[in-house]
Amino acid sequence: MSMKKNDVTVHMIVKNEEQWVWYALQSVLNFVQKIIIFDTGSTDRTKEIINSINSRKIYFAEKGDVTPKELAELRNEQMTLTQSEWFMLLDGDEVWTNAGMNELIKTLKKVTKNIMAFVVKVRVPVGDLFHIQSEKAGKYQLLGKVGHYNIRVYRKNNNFHWEAVPPYRGYVEKYVDTAGLEVQSQVQQLAQLKNGYWHLTH
Repeated sequence: MSMKKNDVTVHMIVKNEEQWVWYALQSVLNFVQKIIIFDTGSTDRTKEIINSINSRKIYFAEKGDVTPKELAELRNEQMTLTQSEWFMLLDGDEVWTNAGMNELIKTLKKVTKNIMAFVVKVRVPVGDLFHIQSEKAGKYQLLGKVGHYNIRVYRKNNNFHWEAVPPYRGYVEKYVDTAGLEVQSQVQQLAQLKNGYWHLTH
């Protein structure tokens, strides 16, 4: 089956995400063509919940425990399994709105070739869905803005790969080009969606 310009593959890496993973997957399932899920040693009901979702779109594999540095290797493995032009990262506690997914799919139909990734606004509830963390608490800096922003949608490109970068603690996976430049530093290749998703950690 040939891929359309706005087809999307979801990349998910989970460990002990039983509380929200069903909702996360259901929020994108009807909008994407494939969901690639790697479990890295869950000991709760995460695997059972994922396997309970009867969909041919889902590809699920158990990878066992990995180090933070090895997560980048799993991201690159998911890239090799991806046939669509676009992919999105989805954590087990991230739930997209219908408005956000509809906007994404419509935008991908007309996006220009220079765009490599999309900046997305994040809503962070604290305690319940009626109390949202202040925008001032967000520290991410993207497209000249500071707040609750993230990059969650990327264009698959042979010039880019995932690399484990050591920050002040641990490792963070970065989508970098052959020169080692992170996609978020290349402002001319970024676009922003108006709608966002819920990050339900708290």
